[in-house]
Amino acid sequence: MDGIDHPALLTRLRKVRAAAIDGELDRLEREVAKLLTAFRVHIEEERATVTRPAHQASSALHRGRRQLDRTLRSLAMASAAADLRRCERISADAEALLTLQSSQAHRILTPSR
Repeated sequence: MDGIDHPALLTRLRKVRAAAIDGELDRLEREVAKLLTAFRVHIEEERATVTRPAHQASSALHRGRRQLDRTLRSLAMASAAADLRRCERISADAEALLTLQSSQAHRILTPSR
């Protein structure tokens, strides 16, 4: 994948958390917007790759994607409400989910040798 990969999304999440920790609401809102855009782009890029293989495990990947999407929506709502502590907590949760998602995607999408 040439576009937005999991490490790039993790970097975006860390920038969101840093803005929340620093108490910078304007920066937080900008970083959340960038994260949501990057996530949408990533999903579109990954969608073609994930739907091609007939792996049973790909359903786990889809479930994880939906859970991450819900978590990022909660993050956006917390950001809009200027709830810095909640943003910090949700961004940590999202990072854990994305790390798991990255591991699952790697297992599913990497050809066996």
